[in-house]
Amino acid sequence: MASTYIEYRKKGFEANDGFMAVWLLLIIDEIDKLTNAPTWLTTLRDDWFLEATEGFGYGVDPALDHYIHTSGQRDTMLTLAERALMRLKGYGPSISCDELNRIREHGKDFRFTSDLPIDEFVRTAEFFTRLLREELRPDETDSRIFRPRPSPPPNRT
Repeated sequence: MASTYIEYRKKGFEANDGFMAVWLLLIIDEIDKLTNAPTWLTTLRDDWFLEATEGFGYGVDPALDHYIHTSGQRDTMLTLAERALMRLKGYGPSISCDELNRIREHGKDFRFTSDLPIDEFVRTAEFFTRLLREELRPDETDSRIFRPRPSPPPNRT
């Protein structure tokens, strides 16, 4: 599965696209619970839904700097992210493929085929919230999130 560099205010981390898609959809669920959401948040919600479900082929990028400009917007997003994280942790040690596919029900070209440990999703969510809080160091990435493709074996002709 591909990965995308998630950036906010010149800092960021590498995230697995499947984990990030699920994470954005969980935040979208929290946005959908709001009454009278501000325009910036409904625009973000609609754009993130496309990012998480359409499989455009260039990664799942929430474009945080594009949407979050003020401390109030950041605080709103952190509140929504914390709610989504509590929901995520509530699944227990793993999340079923049925639940993952329900979360991604509108997604194209990708289906989860097995239950997955919750740890990877939680790690992505925690890096996301740390990034918004500006607690992530510029050089920090988590090798458990970013798994570089192994180099091909040398050509021995």
